[in-house]
Amino acid sequence: AAVSATGRPTAWRPGRHTVGAMVAGRLAIARDGHAGRIQAEVIVDVPMPPVARLTLDRLSEELYEGTSLALDVEVLDRSGIRRHDLALSYTSSDESVASVDELGLLTLRKVDTAVIGATVSDASIERSVRVVENPVVRLKLESDRDHAVTGEVVRFSARGLDERGREVEG
Repeated sequence: AAVSATGRPTAWRPGRHTVGAMVAGRLAIARDGHAGRIQAEVIVDVPMPPVARLTLDRLSEELYEGTSLALDVEVLDRSGIRRHDLALSYTSSDESVASVDELGLLTLRKVDTAVIGATVSDASIERSVRVVENPVVRLKLESDRDHAVTGEVVRFSARGLDERGREVEG
């Protein structure tokens, strides 16, 4: 925060700020015995701007039954800053098809369509998702080495395979 020469404070960002003021001259003798100085500090709390909008990124229109994924809901305030301090609430039009827990984990339960939503303050967003049959019947797990000892890093890759053993895209 800053204070103009006329004493008007201006906040540069939200949060708790300490504004100090000092007057020099022969106005008073302070308690500490220093002549000609009056000073004060005031704590000013500047609130966060209101939420302007929500975005829901990286969510395909078709998702596989029996899978789960974390929703990436972005909360933007009026100043364009991404907010991480607010708790979102989630909804589903049909919990038997797709449900969302309090942390934003979307679980896809059965083949059908549902509308999922997220809300915070006065902002909300909804997205229709179509749950389709999961073609993956097994996973193939491969590593970059055959042997390892304690402390070594082993990288794995996993590929989903369909009933014919072909790799499933996506």
